[in-house]
Amino acid sequence: MMNKRESEIKKQLANKRLLITGCTGFLGKVLLEKIIREVPEVASITLLIRGSRSYPTAEERFKHEIASASIFDALREKDSAALDQILSEKVRCITGEITEENFGLGSVEWNDLSQQVDIIINSAASVNFREPLDQALSINTLSLFNFINFVDAAGNVPLVHVSTCYVNGFNEGQMGEGIVGPTGKQIAKHKDGYYDVESLITEFQQAIEQTKKANNDKTKLAEELTELGARMANLYGWNDVYTFTKWMAEQVLLHHFKGKTLTILRPSIIESTYQEPVGGWIEGVKVADAMIMAYARQKVSFFPGRKDSLMDIIPADFVSNSILYSAAKSFKDPGDSLIYQCCSGAANPITVQKLIDYVIEEGTENYARYDRLFYAKPEKSFNVMNKSMFQAAIGLVVFQANAFYKAKKLLGLKPSSKAIDNLQVVKTLSKIYAFYGDMNVVFNNHKMLNLVEEFGEVDKALFPVDATLIDWKHYIREVHFAGLQKYALEDREVIELRRKKAKELANNAA
Repeated sequence: MMNKRESEIKKQLANKRLLITGCTGFLGKVLLEKIIREVPEVASITLLIRGSRSYPTAEERFKHEIASASIFDALREKDSAALDQILSEKVRCITGEITEENFGLGSVEWNDLSQQVDIIINSAASVNFREPLDQALSINTLSLFNFINFVDAAGNVPLVHVSTCYVNGFNEGQMGEGIVGPTGKQIAKHKDGYYDVESLITEFQQAIEQTKKANNDKTKLAEELTELGARMANLYGWNDVYTFTKWMAEQVLLHHFKGKTLTILRPSIIESTYQEPVGGWIEGVKVADAMIMAYARQKVSFFPGRKDSLMDIIPADFVSNSILYSAAKSFKDPGDSLIYQCCSGAANPITVQKLIDYVIEEGTENYARYDRLFYAKPEKSFNVMNKSMFQAAIGLVVFQANAFYKAKKLLGLKPSSKAIDNLQVVKTLSKIYAFYGDMNVVFNNHKMLNLVEEFGEVDKALFPVDATLIDWKHYIREVHFAGLQKYALEDREVIELRRKKAKELANNAA
């Protein structure tokens, strides 16, 4: 047990030079804010950021997409000058691309960067469940070879890699913090425990090239590569290309980090912050929010899943704290390959039905508070339906809508295909999200909780990760709903203005 009068995390990270990827994303921003607020003793924070069409350099993108984010509002209100000072003195931005050799840097810049880093935290990923296989493979798996090369160049510095609990795929039962294998087509297992995916990667690259040669149409090619990714994931025992390529990344790292310092941190479904720096902070709509949006918008009366299935949700601030525990442990006990999970299923489970109950209660009683979420008072019922029955029901409705559309055309009318398109979207999304609402698996994070005990009471208070602290009713109804309203969803007037402008541009172009 550590000295309970001091923070072991702060002690281990003091004067360390951090390289972080993925800070333009939701979790990355939460992590960066936490470091600045609670661990200002770090020597430096280097952010590797890909340039975008709007902001070609890392500095521009940092200024407009990260530093200006509302997650820093509490720090700004407390002392804006102090925040500006730490951002200017300790944060450095490098324009780079994790999928390119040497991160797309010149040899001099690559060498300089490798000598200015004590630890790497990689939270960059593509979380698109229906990503074309070539893109998902490049971002989520192949990019790790560039990190392996960088670690070698930097003198075997530790790597903390953010993965996902859902690398579990279609496995069932208790899922602990260890290596997990495929449930479908078998893959050779190495004596050290990891799976040989590098020959599999070569096969996928060959299939990708064949698909590209057979398709000249870019739209059709993207669709073909997306379906290829889905088929390969399902064949080997995963629901989608995201979780499959993240699993492959773990195997690559476990292979190449033998004798080095590696931590794989697997969060479950990351949702809005529970408490820090403010409750409910979120960017965009996440996995569990599909259920909330389906009810709020009254698109459907049923959601695919199973009532007693666990919906393993974890607030983003708990995940960022788990990352910091992982980083501190890397310095305290180097040379190990460790796997931790940040989840709620084993310690404080919430079922799909209970989540829906809270959603309906809040929506029924307080829908007027959330005008960005609810466009009208919810009148329809909302129930959980077996995913097979849901797919069949949606398929029947799509068939009927298509028949109605064709009949109107035959009568010389001008029918709208909008309803059919919406139903097709619902059908496609249900294939993805039904998996997360109908699982026979329980994630646990016993090793992470043991690490919390090892580090002591000060860190337990400053960096909470224990899901038993979560009051689900309070979190869903009061924290998360308010967060969606304030941070994730746009005002309808803004949306309408954007649509009107886009329509005017289209008409002018025509």
